Amino acid sequence: MGHRCHQKVLKAILIHNQKDFKQVLKIFKRDYAYLGDLQDTKTVLAQLQNWINDYNEIAPHKALKMLSLREYLNKLKIQQFPPLFSSYK
Repeated sequence: MGHRCHQKVLKAILIHNQKDFKQVLKIFKRDYAYLGDLQDTKTVLAQLQNWINDYNEIAPHKALKMLSLREYLNKLKIQQFPPLFSSYK
């Protein structure tokens, strides 16, 4: 992913902590961008919503005892994602 695309991702995902951003960016590169179509920024941004949905709704997280973020929040009875995990609009 090019530098301009990284800037778009930064704006698309509301992250308050630089360390969290770096970790999420690393995960997105490893799990999504590596297998995605990266021909240009427009193509990457078109895929971004699906990547975010997968990260939030499907992908198991080791830190959450292999639950998806949605499963974990449901278990805690939290209905809304914190800003870190907001969807790209």
